[in-house]
This record gives sequence, structure tokens and C-alpha cells, in this order.
Amino acid sequence: MRRDRAGDDGVSVAIEAVGLPQTFVSAVTVAAPLGRVVYVGYSKDPVSYETKYFLMKELDIRGSRGALRADFEEVVAYLESGRYPVEATVTKVFAFDQAGLALQEWSANPALVTKFMIDMKS
Repeated sequence: MRRDRAGDDGVSVAIEAVGLPQTFVSAVTVAAPLGRVVYVGYSKDPVSYETKYFLMKELDIRGSRGALRADFEEVVAYLESGRYPVEATVTKVFAFDQAGLALQEWSANPALVTKFMIDMKS
């Protein structure tokens, strides 16, 4: 979640699905005033941040504990329909045996990565 991608006021909805303390904080940072932050991921480590930003921005912060099979089927159908710009979301595709390289690239340049995809068929 990069601020330069969020525009001047931020994004109306920020979804955290990684589960790292820094992405929890980033979700609040990029959310626009009166925006919504949804936490899907969970962090194994404590998360610390200034709660004043929740109040100053009047954010709606929610958690999501999971999804049903039907939810995943609906998402897959939506992606397969071609209506979602997958190419704009996926930074790079790696073969399964290069998953470690993907993590190294992300670690070296996290600001340049939106999402990596691991191709399980290659």
C-alpha cells in the first residue's frame, strides 16, 4: 500500500491481508478520512501505532475472520470473468521452484511489489 498510489486524500478502503505489523500500520496511513480499513491478515507479532490517526481520520476499522467455500468460488469466478485487472495487480509471476527468489525480490524492493504470483503448474 503505497501512499503515492492512494492519491492526495488516500483510498476509501484499505485491505490488509499480509499479516505484518508494518502493513497494519500502512493500511491506516493510506486510508482517506472517513475511509474503511479491513484487517484480513493477522500478525504473530504485536502491532503498535498511534491511535490518534483512527480518531483524526474518523476511520471505520474492521476485522474479517475468514470466508466460506462459496466466497472463494465467487472470487474465482469474478477473476475468470476478466472484469478484474489482474495484470495491473500482479507485479511478476514466478515458477513454483522460484518462490524463494520471489521472496528475495520482495524483501529487497518491497515498495515496487504489489503482488507476486507463484505458478504452481510450472
